[in-house]
Amino acid sequence: MATQTIYINEAQFSACEAIINYTFTDKLLLLQALNATSLPISYAGKTHAFQKNDALAVLGDTRMDAVLCRWWWDMTSPRVKAHWTKMRLDKCGNSALVELGRELGLDKCVISNPGTTTVSDKMLATAVEAVLGAVYLDGEEGVLEGVLRGLGFGEHGYL
Repeated sequence: MATQTIYINEAQFSACEAIINYTFTDKLLLLQALNATSLPISYAGKTHAFQKNDALAVLGDTRMDAVLCRWWWDMTSPRVKAHWTKMRLDKCGNSALVELGRELGLDKCVISNPGTTTVSDKMLATAVEAVLGAVYLDGEEGVLEGVLRGLGFGEHGYL
């Protein structure tokens, strides 16, 4: 039985980079971040076999939390743990990430199995987290902070 390959072009990457206002040095990081399939992916004349973006999403989730927590720590006094919890849910919770992803059109960038007609909420939240993890790996924390600010993560009543 032949394995299907998914073909990705530069325009698909450029659209995602424009949405988050960041150009990746290592395009394969973005490819991994958008990958919600276990099928081989062909990009720039090479075929890649990446795992799904779940592990990269863990990195993105933790780095996003760390940046947001530092902003909260630096900008608020007195610091109330319940405020952090509420702000984290408002900005980094799956429903907030899904809303942001759909609003920005990131759902159209997710690489899914052929025949998948809709990117599920879980797939989209994972992809948003993974893209942020990829930004962190490609450009370090300062770059991630800039992308997060550009996406509105610094706008909250507790900051």
